[in-house]
Amino acid sequence: MKKILVVTESFNIGGVETYISTQARVLKENGCRIHLAAGENFNQSLDFSDFDTIDYNLKLNYDTTLSELNRTISELRKIIKKYEIDIVHTHPFHSILPAVIAAKIENIPVMLTLHGPVSIEGFFGPEYDFVLNDLISKYVDLTLAVSEEVYALAQLHFKNIHLLRNSVLPVNNEVNQKLIRLNHYRCLVVSRLDADKLPGIIEFLKFAIASEEIKYIDIAGDGDSSQIIKDFVDENKCSERVRLLGFVDSISQNLSHYDLIAGMGRCVIEAAIAKKIVCLVGYDGVKGFLNDVRFTKAKKCNFSGRNLKKINYDVFFQQLKNATVISESLLKEFDAYNLWVNNLNLSDVKISNDQSFFDNFSNLIEYTSYNSDNTEPYLHSPEFRKIIETLTFSFPFESLKVIASYEQKFLSNNQLSEIHAGLLKELHYFSEKNKHETISINDNLLKLNEKINFLENIIESNHKELDSSRRTIFETINSFFKESKSRMTDFFMSVKKSKFSIVMLKRHLYQMARTSFWLMPSGLRHKLNGIRFKVVRRFRGQAVVAPLNEVNKFDLNWDSFKENILSKKDDYKGIFVQEVVIDWDVPLYQRPQHIACAFGRAGYLVIYRTTNLTHDCVNGFREVAPNVWLTNSPQVDHIKGAVRSFYSTAYSLPPQQISKLSNYSTIMYEYIDHIDPAISGDDENIKRLLELKQASFNGGADVVVASAKKLESEALEFVDKDKVILAQNGVDTCHYRDPVHVECELPTELVNFRNKYEYIVGYFGAIAPWLWYEEIEKLVLSRPDLGFVFIGPDYYGGVDKLVKADNVLYLGTVDYKVLPGYAHTFDICFIPFAPTEIARTTSPLKLFEYFALEKPVVVTSEMLECIAFDEVLSGDSAESLSKQIDKAIELSKDSEFKNRLASLADENSWDARVAEMEKSFAY
Repeated sequence: MKKILVVTESFNIGGVETYISTQARVLKENGCRIHLAAGENFNQSLDFSDFDTIDYNLKLNYDTTLSELNRTISELRKIIKKYEIDIVHTHPFHSILPAVIAAKIENIPVMLTLHGPVSIEGFFGPEYDFVLNDLISKYVDLTLAVSEEVYALAQLHFKNIHLLRNSVLPVNNEVNQKLIRLNHYRCLVVSRLDADKLPGIIEFLKFAIASEEIKYIDIAGDGDSSQIIKDFVDENKCSERVRLLGFVDSISQNLSHYDLIAGMGRCVIEAAIAKKIVCLVGYDGVKGFLNDVRFTKAKKCNFSGRNLKKINYDVFFQQLKNATVISESLLKEFDAYNLWVNNLNLSDVKISNDQSFFDNFSNLIEYTSYNSDNTEPYLHSPEFRKIIETLTFSFPFESLKVIASYEQKFLSNNQLSEIHAGLLKELHYFSEKNKHETISINDNLLKLNEKINFLENIIESNHKELDSSRRTIFETINSFFKESKSRMTDFFMSVKKSKFSIVMLKRHLYQMARTSFWLMPSGLRHKLNGIRFKVVRRFRGQAVVAPLNEVNKFDLNWDSFKENILSKKDDYKGIFVQEVVIDWDVPLYQRPQHIACAFGRAGYLVIYRTTNLTHDCVNGFREVAPNVWLTNSPQVDHIKGAVRSFYSTAYSLPPQQISKLSNYSTIMYEYIDHIDPAISGDDENIKRLLELKQASFNGGADVVVASAKKLESEALEFVDKDKVILAQNGVDTCHYRDPVHVECELPTELVNFRNKYEYIVGYFGAIAPWLWYEEIEKLVLSRPDLGFVFIGPDYYGGVDKLVKADNVLYLGTVDYKVLPGYAHTFDICFIPFAPTEIARTTSPLKLFEYFALEKPVVVTSEMLECIAFDEVLSGDSAESLSKQIDKAIELSKDSEFKNRLASLADENSWDARVAEMEKSFAY
């Protein structure tokens, strides 16, 4: 008789809890004794009759501290000893580590059930991913995957994986042997009512209410979003058709009262076995009524709907008319008794020999917790980072794969030199050993060679940047094998021939690749853009922790920010969150930074999110402007009642992020650029941006902000007028009018160029594909009397296309902080966009900055947002542009004209834009 301890961080209402209860019922009936250990999220009103004992309120949460983790491991060990447990069966998420450590120290086997992709990686940050997938996955004795989707992901990290689907107990189908079609269906929606599932439920209700065939709709479930459902029912005046039943203890016993069941996960299986019509409702919408084909496909993702497309109402209505029950032959594999008794032999779960590693793990946690009063979640504490670093590089655990993963995720730039030095010491040690000892050192050398070759394979493409390090290593090797005995010569020749690199921190590797890319000739950069976008997408997918030696010591952790800043949210007009789009500390500030600062000035608490991959280096929260906090913290996702801004250019943000946050946030989609290959990147980028746009236009966004009138017109084709705001780009007038810029020190080449020409025509902004290079060249060559100055980063090889002439000066990128000083040398400001859709849909930020400088502006005639101002001059060819420049020169001497430009700048400040935008949220 097996005694099993089930460990789970929560036991409330949901699929995981039903999974555990079903397992307990079947195994208890087959002679096992089931004990339950759960976290603080525990519902005492549930049925626990199949459990022999229950322990709850254990610290198994996301915010568990290191000291609490240590106590939890001790408590689990006491439970294991007290009830003489034979197997520990743990479930995600934060229950896994303490359960595995406790079981291994007590020398008993561990089972782990993975319920979905987020059980494995990508949800709680790199620390969670590393601990689970790199440190402890190899020690889990049996891993159970609930679907093919999870099984495929688990194979990357775990051993001994078994596909064991969600299962249900047999249902008495006497009442349901034959489907009885009525004139009107009675429908039961089964779901936990939380933020994740709310979008799909709401969409199903819209479809069902619009359908005359579905007469009554009951909703069985409870959660944080139940009030939103109630409000929806009231607003749509359908309370006579829709009832909220709250939590229903036994769904399977109530199915006989209904004809149609809607939901996801386990309830799909229960409904199918009960011979009911089933509509699969996914996280993001309705996936359709299941027939045999769709059922077979949906089971591969555990009936989550992730591998099925959303359907619209027309498809919904058509599928409802043709709906059928699922064939009985497809349902046999979901029988709980068959799965837990016949398909899984618990006697075969054997413990691996790994107690010493977990003794070390536990001892490090215990020792460190006694010497630390840190109250932040242990996963994100520097103390826990030190623990996993010690384990990673300790003997005999040392594993090349684990070391590589650790270095990719966590190592700082300075630590790279330590790795370099360590390898040199190791070579020196072997050299001295060979001189003075006659024993063979071949095994050690083989190990070193394996490490060198392995590290090389990880970042082979970057080996040129490390030639200096490689030469040093090779020189040491050469010196070494010259002094070695002749029998070792062949071996060292093979080491010498192997290439060598150092595994780099994710952030450092990204910065190195980025720097290398921009040092390449622009033509080569253009050819490598496809690779570049893949690299950017990969690295910008999630925030990383900045190296501790590079961060500001005054950065606040989450607890401090919550206690000292967020707790005072009532002192602010509201909370504005800028979701990841561009690093804060870039040389040339763009719309996101300006909008953030303006919201801060308007009295909002602003949280600006960063991935820490290029210019930013923050661990926690740092105030970068009045009321504006820069952060890499994932906890921002949990802040409720905020306005969250998603940019149409943010290709690293999936549409699911909108769905995830929309139920407790106001979602603002900033449509700032036409999605075009010239500015949006490769095909994958464009696909992602279009998906984000589609999700926003189809109801995902509460507000759509368009930065140009043409973009506004496009949005109005899909979105209600009261949800669309026109908020063009603006200007920080104080920055451009600061007198300090008049006295700023300028580079000699600009001063000399300024002195050479009576009039300067200037442009600052990206040197990008959307400039009209052909006409710029004609204009420059036709006006040798004028000096042309271009300032800005080179995008996609634009500098190569820029005309090379004596009267042209290209200065590269200039920091936004001193840019006005450079621009004061201009007499005329220039925006020469080519006549394309980009020109027609762009509201150039620089236009209003030119206004603040009180400089006349000449643009190409397709720039509709610019020529809407009477003060802006335009031309459609080099010849007409030249004439307009002459006219602008005269206007530059007109004080009344310059005053009008100054007034336009005031009217179009960022503060004015924010004043318009904030009208759309109700605080």
